[in-house]
Amino acid sequence: MRKLILINLFVVVLAFTATAQNFPFGQVDIDALSMKTYANDEKAHAVVLNEYGESRFFAGEIGHATITHDYHVKIKILDKEGLKYGRIEIPLYNTDVQGMEETIDQLQGITTYKDDNGAVQTKEFEPYFAITVKKNKNNKILRFELPDLKAGCVIEYTYHFVTPFFQNFHPWQFQAEIPKKISTYETYVPSFWRYNTVLRGNLKLSRNTSEIRRQCFVLGSTKADCVYSLYQMTNIPAFIAEEYASSPKNFMAGLYFELSQHTELYTGKPIKIAKEWEGLDLQFQQDENFGAQFKRVDFLKSKVGAVTAAITDPVAKAKAVYYYIQQNMKWDSSYAMGSSSLRKAFDKHVGDAGDINLLLVAALNVAGIPTSTVLLSTRDHGVINIQNISPTAFNYVIAEAKINDKKYLLDATDPLLAFGTLPLRSLNNNARVLSVDEAAHWIDLTSNQTQNSTYLLNLKLQDNGKITGTLTSRFTGYSAYNKRKEITTFADTKAYADSFDKRLPELKITHSEINNLDSLDYPLTETFDIEVDAATQNDKISFNPYLISRVVANPFKSEDRNYPVDLGMASDAKFIINITYPASYVIDNAPQSATLSLPDQGGRYSVTSQVDSTSLSLTSTLSLKKSTYTVDEYQQLRELYDKVIEQEKQELIFKKK
Repeated sequence: MRKLILINLFVVVLAFTATAQNFPFGQVDIDALSMKTYANDEKAHAVVLNEYGESRFFAGEIGHATITHDYHVKIKILDKEGLKYGRIEIPLYNTDVQGMEETIDQLQGITTYKDDNGAVQTKEFEPYFAITVKKNKNNKILRFELPDLKAGCVIEYTYHFVTPFFQNFHPWQFQAEIPKKISTYETYVPSFWRYNTVLRGNLKLSRNTSEIRRQCFVLGSTKADCVYSLYQMTNIPAFIAEEYASSPKNFMAGLYFELSQHTELYTGKPIKIAKEWEGLDLQFQQDENFGAQFKRVDFLKSKVGAVTAAITDPVAKAKAVYYYIQQNMKWDSSYAMGSSSLRKAFDKHVGDAGDINLLLVAALNVAGIPTSTVLLSTRDHGVINIQNISPTAFNYVIAEAKINDKKYLLDATDPLLAFGTLPLRSLNNNARVLSVDEAAHWIDLTSNQTQNSTYLLNLKLQDNGKITGTLTSRFTGYSAYNKRKEITTFADTKAYADSFDKRLPELKITHSEINNLDSLDYPLTETFDIEVDAATQNDKISFNPYLISRVVANPFKSEDRNYPVDLGMASDAKFIINITYPASYVIDNAPQSATLSLPDQGGRYSVTSQVDSTSLSLTSTLSLKKSTYTVDEYQQLRELYDKVIEQEKQELIFKKK
């Protein structure tokens, strides 16, 4: 991961007096309208011509402070693919407490373009076309589309955002998936609040300065000076998203603010903010919506007792409790760490991640299985900087059960997750364990997660040139989860098997059998009776032996990569093919054995083959031993996949004697 640069908001540059200003709304110069491509990035589908934001504290009418954020952007749409940047989505967060919600007003938008006669036209956006869509109980999205979108137009919009949540000051994303000419952010922070400011990414600010603004914040008789800061970047390149990566915001140039100090507005009383992780641990354990919830779980005793009756083996008992919570609770797709009421969520049989996984922790402890809470940051939330103590570093919770000196990480939000398998969203480096029997500590979430698959082809080439046989597949770990998830998208297992005819036209399935689809603790297996549609020409029969799970494109397309490859977990994929053929045939191009290894035991690709007068055995194995590969390891990983692709292109050719 790229280096994080800490900016001190309170190093004051008193000599600075000039400030940046928001640019005029609705003014577009002819050069912008005439632009066909962006000189600094000719492949860009759109370019931000100007972007401005301002965040400050506001004294509300009811005597409470809020944070306001004004945003204004102007974008040139260069081609049809760039039209999507005229379709806007803004996330909004709310809680169950009245008045504790984020809002947007003062929404304006305009599209400027040239008509077919070359005349400049404008079309203003009508705010009532914006709609608010509820994602879950705590999250909404404001959606709108600028009018008259077409290639070559310039779009512009602005809005006023208000939030009562000042734990995290509004972040600023300098970099995006399209380039920007200039991006400017101004902040005003009263002395009642102080934030640590982190600049992520490897781009440098072109302008960064601060000064004191006297009495810029007034709430009744309470007054405070502010620290005004300006941050600016120019000629910002587009961020190129690659496959197998954690959240792009871990690497994109952007500013993030973490509260480090807070003073109560009317009394001047300092509000305690943890300076060490241990202090934060205690806050969580005492929090009404977190640790305190475990004091009110008597309602689980009869349920857990019934589920675990007559079970003596502790692992079997833990599994019974896990599957009970998993099957009786429906996840509402919300991420959360706490719960306002475990009893309420349990009675409704629905809840967010906090409700469900805290219920799991409570139920396991009721069953006598020592189980701890594990706080983490999901992949889309960003990595945790262990050096920066902050409650907002986390956004998700799972369970850790300790059984016979072995620890199992558990998440009951998904009905297809086997005991001990975590969802990919959770596999994001470090997590904080608030243990029931030892000191709080950090763990690596990826160390015990794997995805393994094995494909076995037993084929027979007959005298008439027909090839028949069986394909047996076996999946464990996350591979089994993915396969179960895929199968459930079909009406039934027959419809799933029938889909192979479209996805793999060289195969014909004559019979299928799927085992352990609902038995999550066991490997998922598939057995298909197949016929191979081989190519015939004169006295030759040919087909590609990698009939399934063949790698046809390198997932690592860029020649260079400046952030890590994050696979989430180690993996192992094995492909075995055994072919018998009559003595009247000979193999025209016997496959060659090959091996390629990554440095530092990071992985290995190997192919071994044995050929005799009537049979061929070929085994191909791709093992990736790490969940994350560094920038320095990228080229070797890319070369490994090139080798796999080259090998799996080769066809088997049988020639009649």
